[in-house]
Amino acid sequence: MRLGTKFAIYLSLIIIVALSGYGYFHIHTRRDILVRKMKVEVGSIGRTLKVSLEKISLQREMEYVQDLIDAVEEYEATLGVIVYHQGRNLIFRSRSIDEGIEPYLELIEQSVREDRPLEEFGVYKKTPVFSYSFPLKDRRGKNIGGVSILQHTSFMEEDIRSAKWMIFAIILVLIGGTIG
Repeated sequence: MRLGTKFAIYLSLIIIVALSGYGYFHIHTRRDILVRKMKVEVGSIGRTLKVSLEKISLQREMEYVQDLIDAVEEYEATLGVIVYHQGRNLIFRSRSIDEGIEPYLELIEQSVREDRPLEEFGVYKKTPVFSYSFPLKDRRGKNIGGVSILQHTSFMEEDIRSAKWMIFAIILVLIGGTIG
């Protein structure tokens, strides 16, 4: 092998290692940013729902509660909403959510017991979702139930996948430029 060929091969290997490390950290940083952004977005939806639902009587305003849930579901990233009222054992849910809500009801109950919001990644009907659950209180400050908002994580995964392909393309271009 000639010296120029060895140099090109070694240079290509160094570029591959350096860009692979850069790509790895870039993807993880991007994932963290997207997860943080998604949590802020779902938290904002949750706070809006909380204010609306805590000002009314869930059992008397059932139609209003369902309309509110349906309005939140219209946002493309939101899979659905589950509202649970402990005292009457009422469950309101989005039309897109029909069965298999037990894990999310348990998360709502845990959120009510601990009196704090809970976040969890999970799967609903083979769809990856992010669940944000929080307790609801009545006017006296007593826990009356809770809400769980399910958001698609597929949008985040698509963005991460595109970042991986972009980094792969950059590595190929740089290797092609080094060898060529």
